Amino acid sequence: MEERDKNKESEDNYKMIPIKEDLISVGKNRPAFLLRPQKIIIHRTGNSGASAKNNRDYFESLNHPPLAGKTFASAHYLVDATNIIRCIPENEQAYHCVGANRDAIGIETCEPITKEIYQNVLDLIVDIILRYKFKPTPDYLQPHSRYDPLNRPFDPFCWIDFSNGKTNPKNDLFDPNAFYADVKSQFIRQGEKLS
Repeated sequence: MEERDKNKESEDNYKMIPIKEDLISVGKNRPAFLLRPQKIIIHRTGNSGASAKNNRDYFESLNHPPLAGKTFASAHYLVDATNIIRCIPENEQAYHCVGANRDAIGIETCEPITKEIYQNVLDLIVDIILRYKFKPTPDYLQPHSRYDPLNRPFDPFCWIDFSNGKTNPKNDLFDPNAFYADVKSQFIRQGEKLS
């Protein structure tokens, strides 16, 4: 029990890196259509070695000649080892996943994925889940491959069944502190295994 208290204390003192807001211009890749988030979709950028800022700037370039109107791609967040960049507000649609753009927040993980990127993605996911009061189940947190298994067979990381989050069996209330600890340990374990 004492060890659990120490872990809880260290969790209470833990702070995620700040989210940097660097919005892309309203245009083809940020149409400013209303979004009421119902879930989170996780992606890889597919752009090895590029930072969150590089990928954000790529999304911006798609709004301007010579690329304007040729490719539709964007996401709400881009995450690397030192940055979490929000480039589209959470209440606006982004073009990150056909079939989920109208109801999902898109998070792109930069590559190669490291333990630091895992940690930052984990922190962002937990932050979003807590703010929207999502339940920790696969219905609320999904890989891109769920929508496009043929072209996107690999998730950003080994998929974890979030339905094992801590709940109160009497009334199914979500305990965010227990969930945070569970998800954090699972992501770190997966990150160490894959990096």
